[in-house]
Amino acid sequence: SSPELTTLDTESAHKLFNGQYELALCQRKVRADDVANLQAEGYSNTVARIIAARIPAARRADVEARLSRLTPPQQLPDMDKAVKRLQQALISRQVIGIVSDHDVDGVSSHALLKECLTGFAADEVRIQSWIGHRLKDGYGLSAAVAQRILASEPPPAVVITADCGSSDEPRIQQLQAAGIDVIVTDHHEIPQAGIPASAFACISPARNNSNYKDSLIAGCMVAWLLMAALRSTLAKDQQLPATAADIRHSLDFVALGTVADCVSLARSHNNRAVVRAGLRLIESGTRPCWRSARRYLGEAPHLSALDLAFGIGPRINARGRLDEAMSGVHFLLADSDAEADDLADLLEKENLRRRDIERQLTDDAVDQATQRVAQGHSGLAIWLKNGHTGVHGIVASRLVERFGRPAVCLSPHAFDEETVSASARSIDGLHIQQLLQDIQTAQPSLMSRFGGHAGAAGLSLPRRNLQTFIDRFEAFCSRQLEAAQLGPKLNYDLALAADEISDELLQQLAALEPWGRAFEQAVFISDFKLINSRAVGADQSHLSLYLQAGQQRFSAIWFSALKTGYNVVDNGKPITLAYTPQHEWYKGVRRTKLRIHGQVSN
Repeated sequence: SSPELTTLDTESAHKLFNGQYELALCQRKVRADDVANLQAEGYSNTVARIIAARIPAARRADVEARLSRLTPPQQLPDMDKAVKRLQQALISRQVIGIVSDHDVDGVSSHALLKECLTGFAADEVRIQSWIGHRLKDGYGLSAAVAQRILASEPPPAVVITADCGSSDEPRIQQLQAAGIDVIVTDHHEIPQAGIPASAFACISPARNNSNYKDSLIAGCMVAWLLMAALRSTLAKDQQLPATAADIRHSLDFVALGTVADCVSLARSHNNRAVVRAGLRLIESGTRPCWRSARRYLGEAPHLSALDLAFGIGPRINARGRLDEAMSGVHFLLADSDAEADDLADLLEKENLRRRDIERQLTDDAVDQATQRVAQGHSGLAIWLKNGHTGVHGIVASRLVERFGRPAVCLSPHAFDEETVSASARSIDGLHIQQLLQDIQTAQPSLMSRFGGHAGAAGLSLPRRNLQTFIDRFEAFCSRQLEAAQLGPKLNYDLALAADEISDELLQQLAALEPWGRAFEQAVFISDFKLINSRAVGADQSHLSLYLQAGQQRFSAIWFSALKTGYNVVDNGKPITLAYTPQHEWYKGVRRTKLRIHGQVSN
């Protein structure tokens, strides 16, 4: 339903003020047939429109994803080859190494590989772990990590990469020359040169010859599929210990990595299925880490993907961004509540430090980006001379959110001032890894290294090439983007009448979990009367509102509403707001609360 609103109509352009800047307000488009088909499957009109706007031609089975419909692991290339090699390593009691990236996807992949291999009869002392230091070593299987592997005693017979490896042929070649078989598990785009030729196996849905049709899964899902196939083979050959856990018990790690890596929860049935299943495991609190993490997740008895995205993920990420990421692996695999609590305290301390660094760098980046937008740039290449490579990605994401343009943040390498490190983030419609590939093709010597996927990428380059790269990035963005694609936007679903904001609607929305990338929470627009408001928060920048719509009254929170000195309308006056309704738990009582995205204006 779309009632007539006093300040919203379809003939005028509308803006949304979110407390800091204005966004374009865009209604999500749906096809009538898609809505009708979903209504025929039992969804209400409102919920059917929400689903159809995110998954065109969806069915109930696509939304309420089940593990029984997961794409089989054997459809991934080199799967059988990798399984046989690992089976041999386990039976022969060979040393197996694990190398992963330092973000949440890499850390959760590392934890599940270590847990599964140990459970499949590999003594823990024969499992070696490496995660490169973000600031010292860079991403993935770096030269420094390769040297540490080669110097290890005893050296591994097999190394599994997780959430990395596709772009690491030089290092893989070094290991292969030393007699170490490298099994790559990754989900990032394959470089133009092809898969790493020296790898024993390369398991990736991004390969051109992959029969696994879902290229949107995260790195942790690829690693889990390898372990699922290995467990199945060991069981078939009667080589699996009776104590080995069901492979589904590791789906909590897969859910965490999948949500944190911001892969699609709309176009991938596999992602929706593993996140739904993993959330229930995390909710059950069977691991010490999840019991410890509950302190950050509020009182709600049921967890959501947003709890992983904003409650757990950033704390694990912070350690890997600022220091070493192995603490995150230890936290996930903690044996006791006391160990998990100690590690959680460490992760929280690092997260608070990360926030301070991010806040300072974001202010600098926004100032620069504001000038570049005023100059007409379609892409934002921002030089942060006092930057911190560990928070580049977060700052770039803040720029994309605020200015609606692809952004790359660059700063000197922490241990080599002649090298520049950078992280890039993109908008819908521009594949950032492909953009970097186009730049590299046009000027092969410009970057030292790059990799990533459609929405995010990392790179490094010689300091002498900095200005050339900035010019190239902005030129290629301008060439590939139309003016209509630029600028911050908020997509909303429907305008709702007051009586449609109900507990029943909230329960219907909760049944659509998981929300996340490409399956964002529903946003509605309604007319309200403001009863009262007050500033809240440590810096008094947030706004707590009490609203009336018809005969109903609602509590609401508008984060950062007062950042720029915005004056809310007077008490008793009408106000049109964009918001997401949600359940809030306080002292065991559930209530409806509106999370405000901004005020609608012409």
